[in-house]
Amino acid sequence: MTHPLPALSDAQIAAFIADGFVRLDNAFPRELADEGRAIL
Repeated sequence: MTHPLPALSDAQIAAFIADGFVRLDNAFPRELADEGRAIL
């Protein structure tokens, strides 16, 4: 039986606890981010 990889690394979890957010590079296309920014 294989175990899935954790969604966040230990360093990302620690950064979330310290900073309150996690940076997720390339989570979605830049064009989608641009559209969201335009809406806001």
